[in-house]
Amino acid sequence: MFSNTRGASRRSGYLYVAVLFTSLIVSTMGLVALTTASIRTRSSIDNNDRLEAELLASAAVEDAVLRITSNDNWRTSVSPNVETAPRSLGKGSYTWCLKDNDGSLSDDDSDFVQVIGIGRVGRATVAESVRLMPSGDPLSCLESSLHCNGDITLGSSVAFTTNQVVSCNGNITVNAFLATFQGNAQASGTITGTISGSTQPGAATKRMPGSSVFEYYLDAGTHVPITSIPLVDGIRTIEKVVLAPTINPFAGTNPEGIYVIDCDGQRIRIRNCRILGTIILLNPSSDSVLEESLRWDSAVSNYPALMVQGQMEVKFTPTELSEQTQGFNANPPEAPFLGIQDSDTADVYPSEINGLVYFSNRLIADPDLLESRFRGIVVCNAITATSACRFNYREVIHEFPPPGFAIGNPMVISPGSRRRETLP
Repeated sequence: MFSNTRGASRRSGYLYVAVLFTSLIVSTMGLVALTTASIRTRSSIDNNDRLEAELLASAAVEDAVLRITSNDNWRTSVSPNVETAPRSLGKGSYTWCLKDNDGSLSDDDSDFVQVIGIGRVGRATVAESVRLMPSGDPLSCLESSLHCNGDITLGSSVAFTTNQVVSCNGNITVNAFLATFQGNAQASGTITGTISGSTQPGAATKRMPGSSVFEYYLDAGTHVPITSIPLVDGIRTIEKVVLAPTINPFAGTNPEGIYVIDCDGQRIRIRNCRILGTIILLNPSSDSVLEESLRWDSAVSNYPALMVQGQMEVKFTPTELSEQTQGFNANPPEAPFLGIQDSDTADVYPSEINGLVYFSNRLIADPDLLESRFRGIVVCNAITATSACRFNYREVIHEFPPPGFAIGNPMVISPGSRRRETLP
């Protein structure tokens, strides 16, 4: 009888291979499951480590702030860009370091400083930073209604008037034809010409703001694109509008009324409007100008009304800002004037800038036969005085110096400066 043993053996081989292949699949699936579980576990651990590292980075920042504010000599006792020794906390550790824009902590006690806190747990490293600003004594430039870092020379027929003192870190000269100076004068150099009030030549040099003066306002301010400012006769022009903490026709609003405009080298003109806030002008062209009628008050009483990174022409007039003439309501419900609001266009407002005004370069008082009026403090690096100006002092700015105009401890966190950092 014929026996098919070869076929049976072949079927047995197929069955063996099938069983082996199935076992291999099951084993692979098991390994995959174990690997996936391991990855998930490791991922969960890494996530937990990162969360804890974030908390440690914040703790590092707070530790740095506490140690700095309790040590008046921190600028000389701490090395810049060097991490402190790690401090253990929980499952990880933290450390911190300090950075200064100019690379030196000790050269200027009005400088802001960046604190970088670093938290490390397992394989997770997180860095967080804040900017600290001095909030101690006022800069001495805030002692005057106008202070210039260089010379003050009045041009022909120019009248300077102050209810307090005008000072400079150079010489004051009032010799030009029909030039007049009403008030007190101080100069670290000489004073020549006729001054109606007291004179103090050889006075101590007054302290000017440092390189950090704009930093708080860049952190806390709302940035307004220069392209959002309308072009009028080819010039970016702010006019016939109200700009205030709750009103901004060009961008978002800001609770302190701080608006930052990077002019990108373009000319900007501000005229015939009401501003309740702090305007920061970066990189304006040298012929940018304040002109005609302006009702301008800082929204925070001791804050700057205007800060210019560069130079600017000033020739706004004492002519009242008239709603009827300009065709807009300057005291809507969102921005009352001296507590008064309405919806008509029948009001008029004194034309002046009320607050601290700072020019990092030159204030150009352009000849216009009228008087530009400032109520507060004006600080500039240089001045071209070919037009009349009135400077009325406001002591509150000196008593409560605004950010960027104070020196020394306590150092406080600049609002809006907290952010995550990427370590090299």
